[in-house]
Amino acid sequence: MITMTLRFTGPPEKIADVIAISNSIKEPICVEPGCNHSSLYNDINNDNALMLVGEWESQEALEEVIHMEDFSKILVVIELASRAPEISFNTVSDRVGFELIEKLRG
Repeated sequence: MITMTLRFTGPPEKIADVIAISNSIKEPICVEPGCNHSSLYNDINNDNALMLVGEWESQEALEEVIHMEDFSKILVVIELASRAPEISFNTVSDRVGFELIEKLRG
């Protein structure tokens, strides 16, 4: 599994545009095969700070999305940043849930 995290801080006068652009790409990306989800989050302490998170089943599925025309909108969002955005792609080899808490606290 591959996760993408884009942390972004935009200028106050552009943040509505950034949110609109980000929301416009979530659905086209999520309907692609291999995409588990895509979510946009707003920092409760900073209205101008956003985080876009996506999750894909494989490197190949992520690469297909990166080649999509809709993905270029993410590059537009990055260009609107008021400071350098952070983007990371992480490979996840294992995922556990509540069973870990139950095991450790049980």
